[in-house]
Formats: sequence, C-alpha cells, structure tokens
Amino acid sequence: MNSTYMESTLAGTWYDDHPGRLRSELKAALSEAGSLSNPNLFAVITPHAGYAYSGRCAAHGAQAVAAVPDLRRVIVLGFTHRIRLPNAVSVPSQATAYRSPLGNTPLDTDTIANLLENPLVTDVSATRRGENSVEMQLPLLQVALEGRDWSLVPITLGQLDDATRLRVAQTLAPLMDAGTVLVVSSDFTHYGPDFGYVPFRNDIEANLRQLDSGAIQTILNGDAQGFAAYCSQTGATICGQDPIGVLLRMLPAGFTAQELAYDTSGRATGDFTNSVSYVSAAFYRPRSE
Repeated sequence: MNSTYMESTLAGTWYDDHPGRLRSELKAALSEAGSLSNPNLFAVITPHAGYAYSGRCAAHGAQAVAAVPDLRRVIVLGFTHRIRLPNAVSVPSQATAYRSPLGNTPLDTDTIANLLENPLVTDVSATRRGENSVEMQLPLLQVALEGRDWSLVPITLGQLDDATRLRVAQTLAPLMDAGTVLVVSSDFTHYGPDFGYVPFRNDIEANLRQLDSGAIQTILNGDAQGFAAYCSQTGATICGQDPIGVLLRMLPAGFTAQELAYDTSGRATGDFTNSVSYVSAAFYRPRSE
C-alpha cells in the first residue's frame, strides 16, 4: 500500500521542527519523569500545550504508556478547539501513517476503516489542521515508544452531548484489549482575563490547585456525572471535558487510578495573571484482567 501521510501541522510553531533538538527536549522530559512499571495501563489523561509549558507533565503520561510491555496500539482521543462538529467524531480516512519531524508512525487503518462504518464517525480534515489536542501527544509518544512496533488511531471529537459521549464510549470500548492504551487529551483550568475566568484574585496558585484537585478527584473516582456537575458548578474551564467524559464511560469494572503529575503554565513563567493547569493521570485495569 502506498503511504499517505497525516502531516504534522504544528512543527516549527508549537514545537521545534529540528529533529535533533526536538528529540533531545522530549528525551530530557521523559528522563525527568522517570520510568513506571505497571503493565496494566488502560488509559492516561495528558495535556496538550507547547512542550515548554506542559511537556514535563505530559511526559509522565507517556512513560506510563511506555510501561505496557505488549503495547501494539495507541488511541489518542482529542477534540477540536476551533471547528464546529456537533455530536460527531473525525478520523483520517485516507492516511496510512502520521509524519512528524521525528519520522513516521503507522496508523491502524483497519480500525479506522471499521470506525468509519459508524454513523457518528466521519473525516473532516479541517479538524486536524492546526489542532493541538491530538498532535501534541504524538511526537512525545514517538520518542517514548522509540523502537517499539505500534500503530496509532487518532480521533478528534466534536462537541458532544451526554448521549453522544456514551455512544462514543460504547463504540471505542471493544477496541480496548490488553495491547491497546487510550491517551485522553485535556488541559485543565484556564485561569485569567485572557480566558474570561477569574473566580479568585488572591493566592492564585494555591486556589488553582484546590480547584483542579476537585475535578481530578471526580475523574479518579470514575464519576462521569460528578465531573460534569463539578465543571458546571465551578465554571472550571477544562477544555477536554468531552474526551474525559468519554473515558469515564469506558472504564472497566474494578479499575484503579492515580494522579501522576500536576503543573501550571504560571509556575513555568512565574506569572499567574493568566495560567493553564496541566494534569497527567493513569487508569489501570484490574490485575486479574
């Protein structure tokens, strides 16, 4: 089969387009995150900002993925920030591989073709151009899984209602065999006047941690309705509520979960006037599964 590529559209803007520098940057973040040893990983939540801001946090999630010894497929579940796609899902129907400055990663074209048979699933190429929620996961995974034989299923969610979140979860759940890991893309609270969200003006760093921790706890509990209620009650500006909502409807019985890392752009810049929060969290299958 001739290769048709899902091209990187953010190299040179959101991250370095020089292969050597990019690989070195990501290897350093992965080394700092350290290695994890739980092979029963079901899913991770990881952030999708520029690597200078969220790379160190995201590296913890990528290392959790790398700890799965028999990994053969990674499903990356992102969403569109800019394109209207109500109650629909977009996948690349023509590409056979993803291409970044670090090289090529094969797509699981059979799985993508099967997904396209579902009326929820379509191919809207505009959802991939300039969209960071999926793409920022990919070079990091390429480095974390360097030398491994794995394929990629990149999925971009539109704007989903509760019923559609459940339908997407039911569509993806059968794919989650022991060799598959789900990477769920989300940043957490977007604080400050640039985001139109200023629920407090004092002790911003501590209050952000408290606000984010409330959301994180509902997620680690697997509480889809509790998470949605918390976001509604607090106004928490968590951009990936749809992919997180899908994940929470897919978790296997008896799962366990843990927060792996937490960070903020305010810590990176030293300025909390505007700040975005980042979380890596892991969800594990029961050991008997």
